[in-house]
Amino acid sequence: MRQICTAEELKEKIIAAIDKVGRTTPSGKPIYGGRLTKKQLMTFPKGSYLVSNCYSSFDGKPMVDLQLGSSESRNQLWEDIKSAGADGRICYVFKDYDDYSTYLEKLYMWRGLQRLGNREK
Repeated sequence: MRQICTAEELKEKIIAAIDKVGRTTPSGKPIYGGRLTKKQLMTFPKGSYLVSNCYSSFDGKPMVDLQLGSSESRNQLWEDIKSAGADGRICYVFKDYDDYSTYLEKLYMWRGLQRLGNREK
């Protein structure tokens, strides 16, 4: 028996299939960087990874650091983002967690090289 899926589910499956074939290693580059709005939040692909550039003063972690689910769950997510004070702030969206992880590795490596260069001066 064939399983029937919604247009939204079909769209997500097609995007996932294209992404799977298109690239084998994480790029470490965000697919979006800019001010976070509700309208923008609703356009990111399911499974993409959202990170804000505002950090908690308690533990130093990003206020928003999560994988995006279905479009239906994003209204509540937007309310959570607003309550955290991350709405309207700069954020980055990555294709998936692997791209985000690669981005962090490159960032830490770059900062280490900068510190090493500053010691030599």
